[in-house]
Amino acid sequence: MADSPDLPPTVWRSLVEASTDALWLLGTDGTTVWANARLGELLGRDDDLTGMAAPEAFAPEARERGRRHHAQLAPARRGRGDGARERQRAAGGPG
Repeated sequence: MADSPDLPPTVWRSLVEASTDALWLLGTDGTTVWANARLGELLGRDDDLTGMAAPEAFAPEARERGRRHHAQLAPARRGRGDGARERQRAAGGPG
């Protein structure tokens, strides 16, 4: 895979915001760091999800299922950091 183009952050932001895919960035604590408009459309929301706990973004009837799912995933993700080590290993470097 070719290296990513050296584009300004504003270009990358425009690309992800215009994506037809739902994109959702969660912090390690399960709160929303960033989400694009498509995610809001899929969830039936028009408010800003930033800072919202992931389960709270879902309709009330789906929240408990979301909480259980997040609880199952959270222990496996602890200590993984930002993925830099995995990217370094994939590139053939130390990690």
